[in-house]
Amino acid sequence: MSLLDGPHTVIVTPMNRTKNAYGTYTLTRQTPVEVKRVAVDPFGAGTYGTLEGSGADDGDFNDQLIIRGRSKWPGGIRSIVEYEGREYDQVGEAKIFKRGSRRTHHFVVRIKARGAEVK
Repeated sequence: MSLLDGPHTVIVTPMNRTKNAYGTYTLTRQTPVEVKRVAVDPFGAGTYGTLEGSGADDGDFNDQLIIRGRSKWPGGIRSIVEYEGREYDQVGEAKIFKRGSRRTHHFVVRIKARGAEVK
């Protein structure tokens, strides 16, 4: 098993931006895509130094995760990612790493939890 073949599965729902009758744009959900064999880890799990400039104003980083995988990432910057029954928003573009051997090509995507969860 490779480090790039993770044990997790996520469901990615790409969003399509369409112009409506008022001239503004509406986001509509597209067909969900299941992405298997990815690794989902906490964002900035190394040190607090890696969290600087992450864009979180409240200082709470427990709601952010990163996804690493080898296959092609089907989502875009407005995609919704479902992982372990919870929905997340994709933050920014997926980072694509294509240097060196083809065996090491991979993507990294950062996601952030959607809204508040009532317990």
